[in-house]
Amino acid sequence: MATLTSTLVEKPVPRAVHAGVNSITAEYDGAVTIGDVVLLAPLPNGATVLDVIGGAGVSLDIGVQGDTSAFAAAVTAGAVGRASVGVPYTVSVSDDQVANRFINLVAEANSALASAGIKVTVLYTMDK
Repeated sequence: MATLTSTLVEKPVPRAVHAGVNSITAEYDGAVTIGDVVLLAPLPNGATVLDVIGGAGVSLDIGVQGDTSAFAAAVTAGAVGRASVGVPYTVSVSDDQVANRFINLVAEANSALASAGIKVTVLYTMDK
């Protein structure tokens, strides 16, 4: 089991000041084996996740660090899955983690493939 990253993970956390519905789309097309966790995108502290839509060439779970199936479990390879549980989900990071005011959206592979083709879009709001 390895931890892999998309290019979005290395970019700044999405802005948290936009009113209305925001979206983040993350992609990963590298090789995966069973149990690999792909860090897809940072979700800002205080965000309320409204929906998660995703799919891949492999069967996968979609969630957050610490709960890899928070939104969808066992999305079938080649199918598009939507959050079946866990929404709305409020991103909450403790105050002692000032440097990391986000949580990562993740996908966990349930099968192996040389080119995973993972693509996930998250719809969230910062409105209170």
